[in-house]
Amino acid sequence: MNYADNDTVYIPTYQLSLVSKYISQNGITPVIHKLGGNRWIQTKKRAKKQIEMIAKDLVKLYAERIIRKGIAFDTD
Repeated sequence: MNYADNDTVYIPTYQLSLVSKYISQNGITPVIHKLGGNRWIQTKKRAKKQIEMIAKDLVKLYAERIIRKGIAFDTD
């Protein structure tokens, strides 16, 4: 893989199956940031914020599902 400024990422061999080549949609070349640079840090912060929002929504959804009573149908 190529990273900006020829940075290297070390991955444990037992997690190597999780690595795959990124292929963008519509042939658009993805922007490559320097690992640990300001843009990289900002991208990670945005991703973390989105993950936290989704997690909160899921917790709220499942809490509502537990509280609500469902409709029980008779067995055939």
